[in-house]
Amino acid sequence: MKITFKIAAVWCLALFLFTGCSSPGKKQQLPPQIPQQQAAQPRSRINEYLKSGNWKGCLASFQQEAENNPKSIQAHCSVAGAAIKEHNLELAEKELLLASRLDPKSALPEAYLGWLYAEKKVYPKAEEHLKRAKELDSQLAVTYELTAYVEKLKGNYDAALTQIEEAQKKEYKSSRLLSTAEIYFAKGNKDQAKTDLNAVIRKNGNDYRALTSIGAVYISDKNYTMARKVLERSLKINPGLPATYLNLGVAYMKLNSIKAAIKTLEKAIILQPTNDKSHFYLGQACLLAKNKKRAEREFMQAVSLNPDNKRAAEALAGLKR
Repeated sequence: MKITFKIAAVWCLALFLFTGCSSPGKKQQLPPQIPQQQAAQPRSRINEYLKSGNWKGCLASFQQEAENNPKSIQAHCSVAGAAIKEHNLELAEKELLLASRLDPKSALPEAYLGWLYAEKKVYPKAEEHLKRAKELDSQLAVTYELTAYVEKLKGNYDAALTQIEEAQKKEYKSSRLLSTAEIYFAKGNKDQAKTDLNAVIRKNGNDYRALTSIGAVYISDKNYTMARKVLERSLKINPGLPATYLNLGVAYMKLNSIKAAIKTLEKAIILQPTNDKSHFYLGQACLLAKNKKRAEREFMQAVSLNPDNKRAAEALAGLKR
């Protein structure tokens, strides 16, 4: 079973300006034309959106900032990042091209265009933009982290780790251990993934991202009781992260707590309705609850959101036989 090991690596690496998560690049000041007192409340709200993974809320807030600061490259890149997370790639591309026109020598829009094309699975274009970003600014850490993301998507895990190392040389962030853990997990080296995640947890026992991620590793190890324990702990710290509900729902399902699994997976979908994996696992839980009609709807939704979700397609085909 492939478990969601989503530590918001790409988005946290991009979240740059507004959170203490993995923050590549230089710290940015609030736009000078916005008084600090007026900006404080919206920025606090953005921080809450980021913490909970509420990308729709982030998108609306970032769009407002871009309207207030139409010449801000950072603002347009923020809109693009949230749009990518919301699967609105058309809007993301529009914002990034606008940012590039504002300053053709800015590396950040090029790096984000690399991210955009990675999401489109057009890897040559992604690599072209990331290469261009490095040429424009060889010290921008986010470019190397995004390059690592592309390499991971392509299955080049050693190359991905090398790029994370380069990002750390440019600007060290202990939170990047989350990224290396994700890569090690994808590579099949679960022991190293645990080592990195436990290092983060030892540094900050309330790091809900690391707790959620190590919960995914425990599920992969079929240690569902430990997975439930750390995931429930993660939820107490941050009750707004969709990946935590998704992984916890799977743990409940494996522990035969079907009602709890359904309720938890429903919450994951409320928080992030575009996640095909949540719909797939909810479909599985509904099957175990002998609710075939609802299971069919969830499998259909999973396939609609991601036609490459083969497990959902197979489950749907099995119900129609």
